[in-house]
Amino acid sequence: MANHEINKLLVVVVLYNLRLEESSSLISLNQNCLLTDVLIYDNSLDNLNQNSKNFFQYLNIKYIHDPSNPGVSKAYNSAVEYAFQNNKSFILLLDQDTFLPKNALEIYLNAAIKNQEIKLFAPCLKFNDKIYSPCNYYMHKGFHKNKFKMGVNSLKDVNFLNSGLLLNIHAFKQTGGYDENIRLYFSDFEFINRFKKYYKSYFLIDLVCLHELASTDKTDLNKALNRFVIYCTDAKMAAKSKLLWFQYCITLGLRSLKLSFHFMNFNFFKIFYSKFI
Repeated sequence: MANHEINKLLVVVVLYNLRLEESSSLISLNQNCLLTDVLIYDNSLDNLNQNSKNFFQYLNIKYIHDPSNPGVSKAYNSAVEYAFQNNKSFILLLDQDTFLPKNALEIYLNAAIKNQEIKLFAPCLKFNDKIYSPCNYYMHKGFHKNKFKMGVNSLKDVNFLNSGLLLNIHAFKQTGGYDENIRLYFSDFEFINRFKKYYKSYFLIDLVCLHELASTDKTDLNKALNRFVIYCTDAKMAAKSKLLWFQYCITLGLRSLKLSFHFMNFNFFKIFYSKFI
């Protein structure tokens, strides 16, 4: 790959309470063995990474520590502004715990350069052998999809998780970026729904990335309660119409019921009522 091609790319990795050298995303990026510009947006309360910025041989790291923890939307928007100021063409969005194959960056950029009319590129994102992104998308809710056609596809009735998306910088800014009032949950769906108003297609790359979903951990009650507070708060911000509010109300009501019986704790209902209703 020519140097000027990798120079068109900025990767943003959002961290929370994790050291750089423990991030699956950063470890796998470094294993691509391409000198890559990476903006790390660290939402941790404490700066755990003052002495870790030179840990990775192939990553040219720009590090931002934001203890206010504004969420992924602010991090992505900040990274795109930095990319725009530094004449980048593409932004690759990553959570801290997405593992990319060794040739991933080359595959991403080759697809983007050969398909310049397409502004969004996505891999298959898997967790526990199940594909979570892309997903079928109906009634503002995502559903697992098992079969995909690689290459150019319609954006109709499909959506994505944030991590792993490669976006054209101009298209990102044209769409208006991420809604910073939606800190985490639903930020991906809300952004892609606005993206669809400008662009009708995406490119599915022949690439599988392994992703860890923190929300699937159902062993720690306090963490589950704290996540559900954010889940309900973000859903309320994403419900920008009466129809959306009603659809999210059903989704959250069912989720609170499921979590309440799983943990035998009915504080989930209280959170649902106080943070969303």
